[in-house]
Amino acid sequence: MPKNKITPRPVVTYRPAMLIEGNPWYIEYYIWNPFKESEQLVRKRHKLTRFLKRLNRLSEKRQFAHEMIFQLNLKLSRGWNPFIENELSNAFKSIEESFNHFIKVQSHGKREDTIRTYRSMIANFKAYLEQRNMLDTFIITITPEVAIDFIDHIYIERGNGIRTRKNYVEFFTTVFEWFVKRSYVKENPFKRVDRITMRNVQKKRTVIDPRYRKLIVEYFQKENPGYLYPINYLFVCMVRRTEMTRLRVKDVLLENQLIYIDGSNAKNGRPRYATIPDSFMPALEALNLKDLPANWYLISQAEFYPGEKPVTPKQISDQWAKMRKTLDIPKTNQFYSLRDSGVVDYMSSHISNKSMVDQTGWHSYDMISVYGKHYNNKAIDEIKQKGQTFG
Repeated sequence: MPKNKITPRPVVTYRPAMLIEGNPWYIEYYIWNPFKESEQLVRKRHKLTRFLKRLNRLSEKRQFAHEMIFQLNLKLSRGWNPFIENELSNAFKSIEESFNHFIKVQSHGKREDTIRTYRSMIANFKAYLEQRNMLDTFIITITPEVAIDFIDHIYIERGNGIRTRKNYVEFFTTVFEWFVKRSYVKENPFKRVDRITMRNVQKKRTVIDPRYRKLIVEYFQKENPGYLYPINYLFVCMVRRTEMTRLRVKDVLLENQLIYIDGSNAKNGRPRYATIPDSFMPALEALNLKDLPANWYLISQAEFYPGEKPVTPKQISDQWAKMRKTLDIPKTNQFYSLRDSGVVDYMSSHISNKSMVDQTGWHSYDMISVYGKHYNNKAIDEIKQKGQTFG
């Protein structure tokens, strides 16, 4: 018969899946092949060896197998047919195996923090699936309904913001597009998720109240003096959290009062020099950097002083969160609020726009207006007091 010619649909298109406890165990079902002239159903089998190897008790194995059969029969009842889907070669890979393969391939050449983000999002998806007894099944069971419900779970049940929701939608759309290209699934279920525009969503920028600043310094002077260095790398030098974890002793050019951020370490991929203000110089000189190995990390596991083992961005944030909880400082004052506070202080000092952009590593001058609009309170007060009506 001509290729891809589909025969008339028979009355019975499938026989439900069932468990065969042989050697090995497998799931068996019969399905109509529309590309053959015969209306006779074709037997399909899928081994369960890989899925069952971590289970010891016979009752556990049977329960697991019957849950998989339930999911498969649900798809069959809704019209799913592996022949019409061109025999997806990876359709019956486990969810765990499928995501592990994605991480293995996509981690190549990626930054450690990027890989950590991938793993975190996938872990949250797997936790969601496990709560609903869907984790230990095939990758083809991830339907648009599952995708939509998961994103609702992230946004509503977990109380995350629109930006986080957007990140999850974009990430899993990318993941399942990867699965589509590699014959895991026929369609991308996350393309059915509604997009929420970020156009009108303003990033919340908070400045640390002056009354808290002295308390924070006094706390770290007593509890962890070395932590005052990452605070000021962000506050006055505008070196981002992840950027500072990659800095080496050799990147600090004290004679020029500069810190060099290589393009491979910078958020925007562009190299830059951050100026060290006079007020921060004595603290850096006290580190005696010239006497330390040039390749040591500028902040390390040695209580945030220079050392051989770098800290992670999370360790920096965790230390800040611990302080904030102890001092009962509002949650809106995150570690990154130091940078926002530093920017506002610089703007209040009437630093030039060019110097501000160079120091922060911003892509453009647009951020000047963003911060100015939110925090130029002195100018607003002046306008309130001195503005006169026409005439």
